Amino acid sequence: MPSSIYENLFEHQKTGIEWLYNLWDQKKGGVLGDDMGLGKTVQVAVYLNGLFEAEMIQKIMVVVPATMKMYWEEELAKWCPSAP
Repeated sequence: MPSSIYENLFEHQKTGIEWLYNLWDQKKGGVLGDDMGLGKTVQVAVYLNGLFEAEMIQKIMVVVPATMKMYWEEELAKWCPSAP
């Protein structure tokens, strides 16, 4: 992940991204859950950006309520610019 992105993350977000990658590496699933406002969307977007950058994935599908669609689009564009 680019240092410009990594430097803007909180420690708990860095830990969450590492945990997501470890799940990926072990071919396991998990649920990223914590209090509102701690950056779950950012963690997922940065994690996906890393997978795109490493050419480990080519496309994704994010399923969210219609009311959250614009928010996710904005966050993905900001934190995951490599996504198609």
